[in-house]
Amino acid sequence: MKKLNFTLPFAGYDQLSFINSFASVYMYLENIAYDDDYVCPQKATGHCNGCGNCKRSSGRIQEDLYFLFDTLSGRSSLRPAFEGEAPDLGSSSETIQFCMGFAGYDFIKVTERFRETLAAEIDAGRPVISLMKDARFGRTRVLIGYDGDQIIMADPKGAQQAPKAAPVYEDIDCMYAVAGTGRAKYSLADGLRNIRRVMSENRDKQIWDDCISRFRYWDNKLPDMPFEHLRAMFKRICDLAWYNFNCHNFAETFRHRVIDELRNPQLDGACRQIDVSYDGAHTRNWQLIGLYECRDWSKRWYHELEWGICECVVQCLQALKQYDAEVLSAVDDMLAVLSKAEASCHAQP
Repeated sequence: MKKLNFTLPFAGYDQLSFINSFASVYMYLENIAYDDDYVCPQKATGHCNGCGNCKRSSGRIQEDLYFLFDTLSGRSSLRPAFEGEAPDLGSSSETIQFCMGFAGYDFIKVTERFRETLAAEIDAGRPVISLMKDARFGRTRVLIGYDGDQIIMADPKGAQQAPKAAPVYEDIDCMYAVAGTGRAKYSLADGLRNIRRVMSENRDKQIWDDCISRFRYWDNKLPDMPFEHLRAMFKRICDLAWYNFNCHNFAETFRHRVIDELRNPQLDGACRQIDVSYDGAHTRNWQLIGLYECRDWSKRWYHELEWGICECVVQCLQALKQYDAEVLSAVDDMLAVLSKAEASCHAQP
């Protein structure tokens, strides 16, 4: 039996996606210092008073790293369409390559000989991230040891819908192992380009416009539609609002600015704009959730009231569209600053 002393938590904003697992593994491999011995009023009373004592805790540091990788990979910019499922950017091959490269890690993807790979990596002091065939309890697991043919999994504390048992080798689709460290292959500018690409795709697909058009009460003859259809529309927009709370991950990245590149004073204005815009988006998403979850769906209301509720949805969606446009503009501004600095460096003899 061999087991790493891996006790780091996972972010509560996600299941065990690759990004969530990678943030914890990154903390472990980089031996990032933290302090979990602090007074926490929330633990005593159940309410956070904003004291900030947890700022250097393992949970807070991991959370900030999760926000960073989630944002710069482009995942927290994604806006799902009204119909269909959102792509799994949290564990996609592009996301994995970016996170590893941004951290300066060389890595190998293993699709066979899992026992031998796990033993070799654990013996070398490195945890392994496995992708699972069944993603119901998160797409990944962090593997931190072995006991004969038994896999030892990191405690998934903190993660949403956490698995209760360690996987068996037959459950694993592939493994990712860090093969070496060196210079980062991707920069902040590359991450901003990921964001711009995803946000531009949202805009070009007219994601917000499509959602807005569906709630035009009179234009779409919603009074003539079955009541269950109307309820299903509100349920869908509520589900999208829960997903689009990824704007919180995005905003926290540019509020906390945990890497040196983000602390450039020339980026201050753009970071403030993102803070303001996505603070508004956070509120609008809660409004959309409330419009569904706080309504009595046992009966239909009279037309003017139903129209008024649909107009509330329309106005929230219009605001969210505007907030995304403001943030995309701020991202373009940051890229312009970084491009100018890069050109200046290249121009120097």
